[in-house]
Amino acid sequence: MTISQPVLNRWRWPLLALLLMVFLVAMTWANYTYLHAPKYVHRDFMSLWAGGWAILHDIDPYDPELWRPLRLELGSKWTTGDAGNAFPLWTLVLFTPLSALDSGWAAAIWLTLSQALLALSVFLLAIVLGERRPTVAEFALLAFGAFQLRGTLVTLHNGQITLVLLAIITLFLVFMKQGRPFTAGFVLAFIVLKPNPFILFAPLLALWLLLRRQWRVVAGGGTALAILLAASWLVLPGWLFTWQNVRDKLSSSVRSFIMPTLWGVATEVSVDWAPLVGLIFVALLTAVLGWYVFHHRELDANQVVSLALVGSLLVTPYAWAYEHALLIIPLVLLFTRLERRLAWAIWLGLVYFLPWFMYWAAGQQQERSGRGTAEVLIPLLSAAVVWLFIALNRTERSRAKHGHEVAAGL
Repeated sequence: MTISQPVLNRWRWPLLALLLMVFLVAMTWANYTYLHAPKYVHRDFMSLWAGGWAILHDIDPYDPELWRPLRLELGSKWTTGDAGNAFPLWTLVLFTPLSALDSGWAAAIWLTLSQALLALSVFLLAIVLGERRPTVAEFALLAFGAFQLRGTLVTLHNGQITLVLLAIITLFLVFMKQGRPFTAGFVLAFIVLKPNPFILFAPLLALWLLLRRQWRVVAGGGTALAILLAASWLVLPGWLFTWQNVRDKLSSSVRSFIMPTLWGVATEVSVDWAPLVGLIFVALLTAVLGWYVFHHRELDANQVVSLALVGSLLVTPYAWAYEHALLIIPLVLLFTRLERRLAWAIWLGLVYFLPWFMYWAAGQQQERSGRGTAEVLIPLLSAAVVWLFIALNRTERSRAKHGHEVAAGL
């Protein structure tokens, strides 16, 4: 007895959905068992899970007198961030479904979600947004490169939120390409789940959208922000001001000057004048990047997002290696636009080799000076490569256009 083709077509998607569900359940079990998810209460994940737990139990997560004892009470040995929870309240509210679970299984589910969003993001960047569709072998190496990237592994090891942010920006670009501007803006607004990596990205992209009169994108973003603010305000009125106090205490910390950003570079130039030198570096990069983006109106959304993202990772006062997982966006997009040999040379260098070499170099630096700023070379070289390709590509298009005009004149 054979099964007819219409029956197979009817059951294909339900069967695929079932297989996917079984796979995700197996991944969750593997994360719990082999990545020792119960131990995540001693890592960055604790800020998210305990923050959601505090909301569920009507505790202010921004009260320093309550925050540290709460973490200890919940079994955490991770006692940094005594000023209060560093995440905005809307992030903690969205995390409450996981906070209602056992911390170990919540961490396992969070890791599975992060891994799934990474795989989805690489697929969308390479297949949907890429100018040149990679072969199966190329896609496999792209995916493996994204998973073994030091920023990715640090994100997964700490239970950070970076891979969710990666998926948000990727989906924004996908919806923009599909001609769904309101949805694109609505999704993009969720980068406020962790705003510190986007200190330059958000205003630069917002201004670019306004100058392009992308009103529906702006309306979508404004709608999402209004919903997030209203919902979180109902949960804890006035939270924005107490959270800002926590952020101010964190941003004023000397840790900003040991991070892989331009502020860390400023410390290497002059310890005594680091704040001033850092401010000069940031102002120069912001001015140059802003001028380039707004002077070249032919840049598309993929290019503007790529430039704004790498620039933002350099100027933010607070960023660690796990934020470098966001570089997957410009580097995969760049891979699909380059000739294969050059694409692989850049991908292998910036994804497979450089992050791990700079990790070793940063370790050597920390032994000598207590700082780990050497890894700033990763976003710095990524920014240089992305900008160089866009500039050269623009020059080639300009020459081709001029050639066509001359030929038409003849």
